[in-house]
Amino acid sequence: MRKVYGSYRTESCPFCQKQATAKNEQGVAVCTAHKSSSLENLKCICGGWLDIKSGKFGAYGNCLKCGNVPLYKALRNDPHIVAPRSEEQMSPPRDNVAQRAPTVPRKPKEIIIRSDELDFI
Repeated sequence: MRKVYGSYRTESCPFCQKQATAKNEQGVAVCTAHKSSSLENLKCICGGWLDIKSGKFGAYGNCLKCGNVPLYKALRNDPHIVAPRSEEQMSPPRDNVAQRAPTVPRKPKEIIIRSDELDFI
């Protein structure tokens, strides 16, 4: 798929899955409707509690046992926060790859080298 300026880094709101255009007080990218809400009581994969922090590369969670955990992993474990996505949002964008003819696998060429053929090496 061809890269277009600005299309590869689109963040979505963890509450409603719309495009995030603002940040709340925790530093999490959210839509304007959820700007005043915050993520609370997020659990880590290990079962511990996460502290939401904001860094250079976006928001993340900090666990005492695991260390830093990406926010998408923390949200994936707590289904009560994240709204379920539809099939259209989960599937990658379609392009002309599906319309191409299937390729035939090539058979590798076998080369036999004898000891008297020193020119090849």
